Amino acid sequence: MPMTYTRRVIIVQTSVALTLGLLPLWLKFSGALPPFTATYVLGFVAALCIVGSVGVWLLLGAPNARALWRDSPRALWTLSLLAFVSWAWLSQFWAYERTANAGVAQNAALTLAISAAFALVCACCPPPPRVLWGIAGAWLLLNSVIGGAQVALQGSIGLSALSEFALDPARSGTSVIAAEGVRWLRAYGLLPHPNIFAGFLLVSLLVTLPVWRERAPLWHDALWGAGVWVLGLTFSRGAWLGFSAGLGLLLWANRARKRQVLRIFGLLLCLGLAFFAAYRPLLLARAGIGQEATEQQSIAERALLNHIASRAITAHPLQGVGAGNFAWYAHRTIRQHTTYRIRGKEVHNVPLLVTSELGIIGLCLFIAMMGSGMWSAWRVAKQTPHPAPRVGIAVVLAWGIVGMVDHYPYTLVMCLPLWWGALALASSVGLAQVQAAQTHNLHP
Repeated sequence: MPMTYTRRVIIVQTSVALTLGLLPLWLKFSGALPPFTATYVLGFVAALCIVGSVGVWLLLGAPNARALWRDSPRALWTLSLLAFVSWAWLSQFWAYERTANAGVAQNAALTLAISAAFALVCACCPPPPRVLWGIAGAWLLLNSVIGGAQVALQGSIGLSALSEFALDPARSGTSVIAAEGVRWLRAYGLLPHPNIFAGFLLVSLLVTLPVWRERAPLWHDALWGAGVWVLGLTFSRGAWLGFSAGLGLLLWANRARKRQVLRIFGLLLCLGLAFFAAYRPLLLARAGIGQEATEQQSIAERALLNHIASRAITAHPLQGVGAGNFAWYAHRTIRQHTTYRIRGKEVHNVPLLVTSELGIIGLCLFIAMMGSGMWSAWRVAKQTPHPAPRVGIAVVLAWGIVGMVDHYPYTLVMCLPLWWGALALASSVGLAQVQAAQTHNLHP
């Protein structure tokens, strides 16, 4: 008996939901033979889940693919997305390390390609909003418990099987806040850095915002408040800014629900005052007051990378140094022109990183892709009272702000699919709700 169209869509939706649920895990194939090395994108379990979702979609006939071309904004988004990834792939031919390390550009281009493919699958077969809410709620609960326990114990909590890192605030390389002679461990969750953990946490908080429910149960408010507290324990300034922007957008969009909005403001005010009272020295150090060495080093390193990015753009304005090649360019520049003993890294600014690696052409394609995606989502948001498109817009906006001070939304294989996937889901989930409402009106 042939599989029905609806069943095929449900299977793809299930694979997308499972992939989204596994993205916040830093699971890798340990001890695998090449090419599954530490830096190879397909060495991550999340990457294989993404490829699997795309494969399922293709094997089942790419359901709803034609729908991408029926709406002008979505068609423009699809074209600009494919053009951006194609330009990144072509950058292999002029990459800075094309001779010595050709795999660098190949790996970066592959990351962009599978992330784009996953975004297209999300646009064609978005999971139902209640499923997305359930995934976000589960991660909010899990991350709140794990992150809170790590800070309380000031170390790992024994979840190495789930990719938890060995955390010791006394060890060099562990991300801490230093204040008044104390090295305070930041919340890591199951990820390699608190900033990345904070990025996933803020997504869970925006998706599960209690304002959507007329009378949210007490446990919901308590869980959401605990998540906000743990977000504070990451001491991630970029995530704080992104969360504030996304939250502000959602509360403004729901300003008619005055009781719910005031409840959120009251909860945040109480949490903010309590957090400041409990961690005042650490907050002041994070703000740059007190001239703590760790904070000053971080600021100086970011300023240096920004300068090197500007230098790379000046030297290669149109096509850049090649996808994934900025860290190598920065490393050689630091070694040749400074006495600093630090290794090259990605610049902590996504627009700068895109421009330095893919040139002005790449930046224009990137802006066209993100802009058309947001335009599509905004048009859908105006057609339906359903919160899904607004939540998607808030998530994309929040990570966009994070991307102004960090690079992980664009460079990591578990982060970029979520960012671009949220962009796709913002319009596709809302569009499904609009179509469902229209069908109901035609056939009450």
